[in-house]
Amino acid sequence: MTVRRRDHCCRHRAALRLWTILNADPLAILRAQGLPHPEVPHVDPRSTRAPNARTERHEVSASRRARTALLCSALDTDRRLWRGCRSRCGPSLCALRCGAVRRHDGAFFATVAFLAGTVTVLSLGYYVLGLVLAVVTLACVGLARYWSRKYPSPFPAYLRGILAIPDVVNTPILVRRALKPQPGERILEVGPGDGRMAVRVARWLGPAGVLDVFDVQHRMLELTMRRAGRKGLTNLRPTQGEAGAELPYPDGTFDAAYLITVLGEIPDRDVALRQLHRVLRASGRLVVGEFFLDPDFTRRRELRRRAEAVGFTLVDPGGPGFAYLARFETLPYNHRSATPEDRT
Repeated sequence: MTVRRRDHCCRHRAALRLWTILNADPLAILRAQGLPHPEVPHVDPRSTRAPNARTERHEVSASRRARTALLCSALDTDRRLWRGCRSRCGPSLCALRCGAVRRHDGAFFATVAFLAGTVTVLSLGYYVLGLVLAVVTLACVGLARYWSRKYPSPFPAYLRGILAIPDVVNTPILVRRALKPQPGERILEVGPGDGRMAVRVARWLGPAGVLDVFDVQHRMLELTMRRAGRKGLTNLRPTQGEAGAELPYPDGTFDAAYLITVLGEIPDRDVALRQLHRVLRASGRLVVGEFFLDPDFTRRRELRRRAEAVGFTLVDPGGPGFAYLARFETLPYNHRSATPEDRT
């Protein structure tokens, strides 16, 4: 199944437009568009006399004025497109498409750099400077947590190399133990990244099973399907959309769903959990993995409160609070329709 590609972001179109202006003849562009352009002294092409210096200066000046006019027009158009893209896609997603670094990612990288500097300075015996660097490191940690809460956004695809770094929860053995996939089931993964875990889950499901991968970024889906193609897997179905909105699946579609270090990146987590509860079948399984070094880390206490508010039941906490794979289950249909007083 092919992935529907969205239109290029406004910044990409603006960059192409500026490149055309800077590498083409601006006078020709203005003439072709019927726009006002500076007058250039006419030189008869049949004349054998070389143009004098004054004529050449006129041509250079006219070309510069034309290029300036085109650049001003392009920047004005770029500004209007940028406003439209922000209102259409949202500021976070539009910024990711334009190649911007998330604020909390920048704070996280600064934390790693200052932490390394602190260890190095302390090992050399500069304790005062090490204390200062330690305070700066803690400040960066606080900023990363604050910005991840205030500006939640998807992990950018151009930083996908970080996904190759192994962590505690994103390991095949632990994910398989928590998810318990069975051959022939249909499972949903939200935020597959570059597809490292998706290809393993698809292999566990077998040819009769189906793994749906859902992501807001086309590039991530493209990387996942490319990896699946190299592994010879054909039971993956990509879908592009926002997890914080209505999922494009009917009620009771999936036997299980899982999110690995993804929930904190979703702006509206309550809506996402409510939609996951809707698309899961009776006694369906939901696995949420979090690791404390992730800037978008979600505490298990908060996760449990949000999940139980929409109808999930915690079955397995899945490890310590700083690195866990919590498994939830939906209630059977006869309990779903009952009132809270009836359940008690």
